[in-house]
Amino acid sequence: QGLIGRVEAEFIVNARGRIEPESFVVLSSTHADFTQEVKDAIPTLEFLPARVGRTPVRVRMRLGFDFKLSEFEGARRP
Repeated sequence: QGLIGRVEAEFIVNARGRIEPESFVVLSSTHADFTQEVKDAIPTLEFLPARVGRTPVRVRMRLGFDFKLSEFEGARRP
């Protein structure tokens, strides 16, 4: 069986390609644990910065994070 879900988030990526943590907002989520995983990953994510001409600029992004967890075959069922 497993568990499938999605977290939709919006945030600002600065001119260095890093997420500004205070801008992070969860728009929707199918499971609180998935939300927490995305929040934990945010500081580690890097993007190519948006550019206007040759100048890197801040940009607001909306991104979906998809999860699919498979049930471990050897796991006990309650």
